[in-house]
Amino acid sequence: MNLLRSGALLLLVAYFAPYSLAQERPTLSLAEYRVELDRLSSEIAILKQHPEKAFGVRSRLPEMFRVQHDGTSWEVDNGPLRDALQQVVGAKEDARAAMIDRMQERIRWLKQQTEEFSRPASPQARTRLDEIFTRFEFRGVRGPSLWEMWRDEVLSTLDRWLSKIFRSAPRVEQAGQVFVWLMIAAVASGLGVYLYRVSRTIRPEAQRDVLQFSPSAKHWRKWLAEAREAADHGRFREAIHSAYWSGVSYLEATGAWVPDRARTPREYLRLLPASSTSRAGLNSLTRSLELVWYGDRVAASEDFAQVLGDLKSLGCQ
Repeated sequence: MNLLRSGALLLLVAYFAPYSLAQERPTLSLAEYRVELDRLSSEIAILKQHPEKAFGVRSRLPEMFRVQHDGTSWEVDNGPLRDALQQVVGAKEDARAAMIDRMQERIRWLKQQTEEFSRPASPQARTRLDEIFTRFEFRGVRGPSLWEMWRDEVLSTLDRWLSKIFRSAPRVEQAGQVFVWLMIAAVASGLGVYLYRVSRTIRPEAQRDVLQFSPSAKHWRKWLAEAREAADHGRFREAIHSAYWSGVSYLEATGAWVPDRARTPREYLRLLPASSTSRAGLNSLTRSLELVWYGDRVAASEDFAQVLGDLKSLGCQ
């Protein structure tokens, strides 16, 4: 029983437990158990011509048979048969016939086991068995406790009820696998969306606006003139780009740092000490460039006017 069904069953234990305890499974004698196996074998044989009756056979088949003989009781798990009956209806004809043959083979094996139980054990075999069970490795072996038997009884009963209610639903094992894969797909999708958003918001400092020459190789006034010309034609994104390099060219020409064509805008900003009077203006220029040039934000005349104000604070006017 997988995690999905276990969770559903445990949620219903408190509600169905009183009814479950009242429904005690009868104990069969060895002869009655053989009759049940013969009846089950007859019902399964009909499924080759009438596979639609598999659900009815499964609903009448308990989770296990409790058998008692000569003072000894044991339980026979019917899980393999119930699982096969669940799959018979949707199986193809060849596969269905093979499944039915395997179920019949299991029933024949169970009947053979009853013959073994019906044979009286020799005193020597019983004495040998007692000697084996007194060994050290078997000292911790015990039967199920009352709590374990009550728990298994409740869970088995609820499992049988759920199987009746959701006959047309897929097997819980398959549903559990589907659930796991859906969770994996959801996590992978979430991770993909997160990585996509991160890639869209990569800090512009990781991007480089590579120039073929150092900014100060072109006079800052020429940069500024190109910025104004672009603004006059409504190309405010290009205007802000040229205005930024006008400010960098001005600071470079005044000796704020050694020229280097490979720096990013953020690297230029870090070269200015915190005490520099030009740092605030360059910081504002850098932010405008990042938003408009790298972030593809639509620029307007007001943005360009702000950039001109930042240039003026640096001394470019």
